[in-house]
Amino acid sequence: MKEETTGNTAMRVTQASGRKHHITIVSETFPPEINGVANTLRHLCLGLMQRGHKVTVIRPRQRHESKGRFEGAGECLFSDEHVVTGLPLPGYSDLRFGMTRPGFLASLWTHQRPDAVYVATQGPLGVAAVAAARRAGIPVSSGFHTNFHAYSRYYGAGFLEKLLCSYGRWFHNRTAITLVPTRKIAQTTHDMGIHPTSVWSRGVDCTRFSPHKRDAALRQQWGLQANDRAVLYVGRLAPEKNLQMAVSCFERIRGLHPCAKFVLVGDGPMRKRLAERHPDYVFAGTRRGEDLARHYA
Repeated sequence: MKEETTGNTAMRVTQASGRKHHITIVSETFPPEINGVANTLRHLCLGLMQRGHKVTVIRPRQRHESKGRFEGAGECLFSDEHVVTGLPLPGYSDLRFGMTRPGFLASLWTHQRPDAVYVATQGPLGVAAVAAARRAGIPVSSGFHTNFHAYSRYYGAGFLEKLLCSYGRWFHNRTAITLVPTRKIAQTTHDMGIHPTSVWSRGVDCTRFSPHKRDAALRQQWGLQANDRAVLYVGRLAPEKNLQMAVSCFERIRGLHPCAKFVLVGDGPMRKRLAERHPDYVFAGTRRGEDLARHYA
């Protein structure tokens, strides 16, 4: 099990020869959607573009999108993009998986051949991309961003866990290398039979996310006095996030500090149920940028 712990493996590869590369990134989720995969790809694309590389993105059409472009997407994250048909993902209706014609990618890469392909998701679009890249002799790597086989038990489909694990092993082992975010996930993929892997660690923007962003007025909105405690959860409000553990931990904290408040930043299918059971919790909804940094601080 090969490990790289010193940062962005993709960028290390592109810097090795000193020349500019054409990198194609294939993903079923992409900014401005809000989730861990989309956020990771945002920083990957920005980093590659800032270093002068050409980045092409292939992704499905998302909700509330017309003609393949998001309104107000902001930063320039790619040199070119191709949008394919998107269909709702079961259990995640606000996310979609991609479908494309069998010959689309082969034709595209015949005329616009990339130096390498990175496949971030293992849905139908990812399968098509890996197959097309292998057929064309284009180096292709994959990312293990989401532990889908383990998530199945939270959506009443635990009986599919072994099948999904086998599928993940088959998918990732068709690529040259699988990039994982931590050593713990590297062990998970190793146990699944996925090889080789490399740790592509994540980072934190310490300029944006700083204690100096602490906002007394925001804490007052939550009903906190100067020395009261806020317990913060940031993420999707969904079953696989083990929110019951977070709730149990907070309730024990509140037993010691009765004035504490539980602040949940994010949205998802569990929000309504949690709000009904715990009307005293603070549900801040989805937050971005400097507003998110204030909530953390």
